[in-house]
Amino acid sequence: DKVKKCKLYVAVAPKSIVQGYLELAKQLKMTPILLDINSNSAARIIFNNSNVNDKTISNESAGAIIDIGYEQINVSIVAKGALQFNRLLTRGSREIDEKLADSMNMTMKEAQEYKLKCADELDCI
Repeated sequence: DKVKKCKLYVAVAPKSIVQGYLELAKQLKMTPILLDINSNSAARIIFNNSNVNDKTISNESAGAIIDIGYEQINVSIVAKGALQFNRLLTRGSREIDEKLADSMNMTMKEAQEYKLKCADELDCI
C-alpha cells in the first residue's frame, strides 16, 4: 500500500492528423514545440490565475469548460490547474436546430437564425 502513485492522462490523435500539422509547420518554416488537445490547452489558459468575466480564476479553482459545436460537445473538468476529465459527446447545436425546426414548423436555416437571434437578445421565450 505504500507504493507511489501518479495520475497519467493520455490523449491520442490519428497519425494522419498529427502528420498533417507537422507538414504544415514544416511548409511554414516553423518548429513545433508542443501538440496538445483543445481542452488541455484551454485549461492551462483559463485556470491559471486569469480573469474571466471580471473574476479571477486561480489555479486552485475547479470548473468546467464546455465547448458546444455543431456536431459535438466537448466537456472538460479542470481542478487545480489540470485537466481531470474530458468527454466528447456526439450531440451538438445541430440537434437544437432540428428540434426547433420540427416544433416550430421552420426550415433548418430559419431555426438556426431564430436560435442565434434568441441567444443575442435573450427575449424569445
